[in-house]
Amino acid sequence: FFFQAEYGIRDLVRSRGLGDVYKRQASAWNVVVYGAGKLVTLVSTLVLARLLAPEAFGLVALALLAVNLFDRFKDLGVGPALVRHPGSLREVGPTGAVLVLATSSLLAVSCFGLAPWISALLTTGDDTAEVTSIVRALAAWLFISGLAILPDVALRRTLEFRLRAAPELAGTVVKAAVSIVLALRGWGAWALVWGQLAGAVLTTSGYAV
Repeated sequence: FFFQAEYGIRDLVRSRGLGDVYKRQASAWNVVVYGAGKLVTLVSTLVLARLLAPEAFGLVALALLAVNLFDRFKDLGVGPALVRHPGSLREVGPTGAVLVLATSSLLAVSCFGLAPWISALLTTGDDTAEVTSIVRALAAWLFISGLAILPDVALRRTLEFRLRAAPELAGTVVKAAVSIVLALRGWGAWALVWGQLAGAVLTTSGYAV
């Protein structure tokens, strides 16, 4: 579906930056998405800080530290390369999609399998088992978020940041809402974990619409 971003539904010539007005609009939408997302994250963090113990944030922070190391290699630079590719996305998109999906899958599996050893390096005692479980759960986030890379590339190539607003903001809001609801129900650190996964699923699904 993302290969259609340059055909029929968007003005490719205009979106390649030949109109200053269009570029300003694209920049404005990018700022809106970024600013609104940060605002929602700030408010939800303040609320969650009142609902969860510091230990819950600490466990998830350690798990995210490990998962984010894998996330750095998720697309191997394929996404930025496709954004800058001078030709049609249809020419290189399928190859890029295979590379991204294969890499995301491999990293997710590796993260899941190496979770016990990673947790042992970061924690001691009873926390090790908990962090291991959290890292394994967040390994799914690596794969889910990888599915959104190519649709995001298609929109970035055409500067359609307005169309990125809905999935990005919806994912941020759902992440916050799920985390807060589960925190109120006493889920502890797992409120943050399931919020992260729910937000990723909604964002990726939004790009697919």
